[in-house]
Amino acid sequence: KQFADAKARPLPGVPREAAGGVGDDAFFDQLGDIVTLTVKKGSASFAVRMYGMKDVSRQRSVETTLAKDAAAKL
Repeated sequence: KQFADAKARPLPGVPREAAGGVGDDAFFDQLGDIVTLTVKKGSASFAVRMYGMKDVSRQRSVETTLAKDAAAKL
């Protein structure tokens, strides 16, 4: 339910993008250089957020790798 609620209510002014290949459903939210990857796998959901990494594309890549690893263990 928390994942569905978060997905249904995007934050104003915060771009959202689908993240394919991670769990059952996932999306990125980005505020400046802070990216959050929110993932749903089965009945569980979790978020991954890196700090201090100014390269947004690298941040997305690292978060995706971590999220895939975590989702595989659920």
